[in-house]
Amino acid sequence: MSIYSIPTFIMTALIFLLGIFTYIRDRKSVVNKNFFLMSLSIFIWLLFTSIAYNFNDKSNAEFFLRLAYVGIVSVPLAAFDFVLAFLNISSYRKFVYTMHAVWILLVVLILKSDFIIDGVYVYFWGHYPKAGLLHPLLLFFTALLVILLIAFLINHYLKEKISLVRRFQIRYVIVACFILTLSSVDFVANYGIEIYPFGWILVGSYLGIVAYAILKHHLMDIEIVIKKGLVYSVLAAIITAGYLIFVISVSRLFQGLVGYQSFAVNLLAVFSIGLVFNPLRDKIQHFLDKKFFKGTLESLSEEKQLFEKEIERSERLKAVATFASGMAHEIKNPLTAIKTFAEHLPEKKSDPEFLNKFSKIVGIEVERIDSLVHQLLNFAKPKPLKLQVVDVHVVLNETLNFLSNELVKHKINLVKEYSATHFNIQADSNQLKQAFLNIFLNAIDAMPDEGMLTVSTSNSDINSQFTVISIKDTGCGIQKKDLPRIFEPFYSKKEQGTGLGLSIVYNIIKEHSGNIRLESKVGVGTKLIIELLVRAYES
Repeated sequence: MSIYSIPTFIMTALIFLLGIFTYIRDRKSVVNKNFFLMSLSIFIWLLFTSIAYNFNDKSNAEFFLRLAYVGIVSVPLAAFDFVLAFLNISSYRKFVYTMHAVWILLVVLILKSDFIIDGVYVYFWGHYPKAGLLHPLLLFFTALLVILLIAFLINHYLKEKISLVRRFQIRYVIVACFILTLSSVDFVANYGIEIYPFGWILVGSYLGIVAYAILKHHLMDIEIVIKKGLVYSVLAAIITAGYLIFVISVSRLFQGLVGYQSFAVNLLAVFSIGLVFNPLRDKIQHFLDKKFFKGTLESLSEEKQLFEKEIERSERLKAVATFASGMAHEIKNPLTAIKTFAEHLPEKKSDPEFLNKFSKIVGIEVERIDSLVHQLLNFAKPKPLKLQVVDVHVVLNETLNFLSNELVKHKINLVKEYSATHFNIQADSNQLKQAFLNIFLNAIDAMPDEGMLTVSTSNSDINSQFTVISIKDTGCGIQKKDLPRIFEPFYSKKEQGTGLGLSIVYNIIKEHSGNIRLESKVGVGTKLIIELLVRAYES
């Protein structure tokens, strides 16, 4: 086996494993399918290139190099399709169909003619394809697709309304595609310039960037729990394999120099490896802690908790802003009453009946404003769970009242289907309001133009000790593959979403010993069902 084919073959295996891994994680995802096709194209390119390096016969080498070129011409097209799916771009269909037609033509020319490949060169590393008359057409095809996909990525990256996680994902895809594009330097050797094709090294860099983006930024919605022990086990295996290769290499080098096998030299090499293995492993582990894990696992855990608290505060402030907007509308009514009486005060200051009525009305309205302000302060300031007897209908109505302006603005019709039975529960009303507010805000986001929001309450059919609160919208719905993860922290499909809204809702309901589940269908809407322990009394 040619020594020049070994690194190429190793990279072939790694890129194929990455493609299979991403496809298995979500077989229905168009993004994952297209990434697999891109990996498969690179796999075909590197596999048949490495095979061709091992042939002395030109005809056999040329046959496998033509197969390798099928992979080469497929890489830019597969990458373009992947980027369109990754950015959710559904336009440019005619252009995409045209590019696929050009790809078919190029494949036919590669396999059945000498227009793309016209024989082979013999270089120091092995056989390499000679550029044919229409080889520049392949270069133009590659350059056009690469320029377009990079432009699409940069344009999307510069958009303001994308989440931080999404921004990082796009950034790494841009870098990965750019690095992969640099491997086109291998085309130089097609024109008789004897420069070793080191594109496989750039593919390795591309592989590392994509793997890092998957691990750290959940690229293609892939989440992997990184276990430190597993990382170090793999690391130890790699170091051990490296040392074994080193031992064999030193042994063969010595044999070549002195003409016989030296057991003493081999034993000395193994002994030296044993002396440096543990210190080197510790240093590499320390390096990983600082550079890859960005600290020890303990410090990472603390940072994660602080980060979650910060995001939770951000979510709470967002809810408070909505709450305050609704409160401003609620305060307007008592202020209008006070203003009206105040305007008539100068002319009726001698009227005892008016003054008595003025005193009562102003007192009532001021208390109402004071109550609203206290509600906002209690809502904004996080406190430990404070359970008291509250009426579910009252909590729902108070929360919906604060959203009346939002409902009108988005042309959302509110339907209340409350049970005739009032439901008293042991709950923290402020926490419950935050949970309902987050749910209602999600529903409004799902119906930006118009729709219907239905809020209903009823007794549980399964357990009479529970009341069922159903909140249903007629929005865009949630894809089936996303439903199992909808309550996970930081999982969001929104451009500006933090992914903590429903996670906070879930935690609040669980703290109240309740249950929550979600039903959704794309294009139909979403229904969120909450069950809370109740003591019922008739109205």
